[in-house]
Amino acid sequence: MIVVDGDHSAKGVRQDLQWAEEIAAPGAVVVLDDFGDPSWPGIKEALDEHLKDDTRFTYLGKAAHSAFLRAA
Repeated sequence: MIVVDGDHSAKGVRQDLQWAEEIAAPGAVVVLDDFGDPSWPGIKEALDEHLKDDTRFTYLGKAAHSAFLRAA
């Protein structure tokens, strides 16, 4: 499991997601903290952009203010 709770800017979250792509074992769960929180719109923006690219991550869903991803 990888928990991403970084600087909350779109640029920072994109970097954190790229780092998570590099280290996540197949089947790993990635938790993106503060996803959907209106105070931090850059988090959703970064995840939406990341999922458009070639990625190992599948979006599993959201609970409270966390997004859950699974690595292939």
